[in-house]
Amino acid sequence: MKNYLFLLLFLALILAGFSSCGNEAKTEKPTEQYLPDSVSTEGMSKADIECFSHPDFICESGLEFVRLGDYIADVKMAELSEADIQDSVENGNGYEWLVRTLHLKEGKIVVEGEFLDQRYSNDSLLAVSKVNRLRIESSLFRTPSDVRVGMSLKEVLAVFEGAFIKVFPLPEFETINIQVDDQRYIYLINDPQNRISSAAGDDFSISDIPSDSPVSAIVVM
Repeated sequence: MKNYLFLLLFLALILAGFSSCGNEAKTEKPTEQYLPDSVSTEGMSKADIECFSHPDFICESGLEFVRLGDYIADVKMAELSEADIQDSVENGNGYEWLVRTLHLKEGKIVVEGEFLDQRYSNDSLLAVSKVNRLRIESSLFRTPSDVRVGMSLKEVLAVFEGAFIKVFPLPEFETINIQVDDQRYIYLINDPQNRISSAAGDDFSISDIPSDSPVSAIVVM
């Protein structure tokens, strides 16, 4: 009888051990992240890899299918086949740069190449220019902080409550740039005919912008 009770106790301890190992394995198993094969992780930080595992995220180095430093001629929209692609060459102050605009149903993405000296640029140089800046004008994408185009300034400031906000108008582009701390994202507020900037004068601050003003674009550069 004693041997029988000992055997039962021994079996119970074994089963408890297996159960404990199983629970430990469940709690320690890392969450699997999705990262497309087309995205090279070479030189990417851990934060970038985590960011790019979300196809709709705007990361500090770009989007899943177009990153800063990519060759602009390689930027396509295989993931968004319904998009129209339009190429143009912009110029100013002695420089020119290639612009590839991706038109979506929900806004557009403007991909700008490196500035090239007009004295030396030619078709071959433009063909190998790299992505220098992204301007996302589509609500399809959002930053890891869940900020997207169309949100009001009030909503954006609520997300970054207590952060240091840099704000500066760009009269030549009729926009106001907003940057939070040292993030690489710049949030654009449209300022038609520079009405807000003019009314505020030289001492321009975030409080001069109407709180219901929507974010018109998110720039990564």
